[in-house]
Amino acid sequence: MNNGTFYIKKGNRLFYVEPLHNHAERNADWNNGLKKKDMPIGGAIHPNDSKISEEKFKNIITLGVGESPLEYIDRMCQND
Repeated sequence: MNNGTFYIKKGNRLFYVEPLHNHAERNADWNNGLKKKDMPIGGAIHPNDSKISEEKFKNIITLGVGESPLEYIDRMCQND
C-alpha cells in the first residue's frame, strides 16, 4: 500500500510517522461521494489500520491537526 508512513532517524533515535485520518479507508474508492476537501491529505490511513501499538512502540505521541511531525521530532531532539 502506498501511504504517507515513513521512518526518520535523528542521532541514535528512530521515529515512525503514520498520518491518520478518519475518512481514510484501506483500498478506498474515492468516487464514493466524498468531496475533495474531505479526502485525506498526504496518504493518510484509517486509525483502525494503524500499525502503531503499545506492544510495538514506546512513547507514542498523537499530534493535532496541522502539527508537523518533522518539527515535533526536531524539537524533541534539540537537546540530544
